[in-house]
Amino acid sequence: MANSGNDPAEPIDQSRRGFLKLTRGAAIGLAVAGTVAALGGASGYRWWQKRREPGFQGMLVLRAQDILLFSALLPVIVGAHPGTLAHAPNRKALLQQALHALDKMLAASSPAMQKQIFDLADLLTIRATQGPVTGYWGSWENASEAQISAFLTRWRDSRVSLFRFGYAGLCQLLQMAWYGLPDTWLAIGYLGPPPFLRGPLDARS
Repeated sequence: MANSGNDPAEPIDQSRRGFLKLTRGAAIGLAVAGTVAALGGASGYRWWQKRREPGFQGMLVLRAQDILLFSALLPVIVGAHPGTLAHAPNRKALLQQALHALDKMLAASSPAMQKQIFDLADLLTIRATQGPVTGYWGSWENASEAQISAFLTRWRDSRVSLFRFGYAGLCQLLQMAWYGLPDTWLAIGYLGPPPFLRGPLDARS
């Protein structure tokens, strides 16, 4: 996608070194957020601690703020798919399945990778950092499609490689979770993997 500035933007670094660079940037923002929370005394500390609790509502590793964030971003990132339409009868079920798929992917990933993803999620959900880095200050569950699109476009077209890399990472994660669901394949004309690549039960069907 074209950069909106006059000068060419830095290419997105999708290497592990680039992802670690994202983590360091997120860590700086989280340090500020932690300081702000700590100023609230004991209640501030309990708030910060609660934000880090994993396994929300039957999930393996996703936390409450992760679910709110990814539930809001997923339909906008997936885009034009019948399953994401507001009136689609199976929309809620597909979104829930995608969140569970994302949860399983993260649970099976390395602790270092989990930390990187959750640091990014914290950057986008802790109020002290969310507004400045996204341009949206409200709760993600109340964000409109236009507000989410504005944030994504801001990161996609940013001159800051940290934000562009974060945009690419979010798109890859959520699209993998969505299109990993067999119920999403028919709408894009995909009939699934050939029989010789399926498991023994699928091959007999």
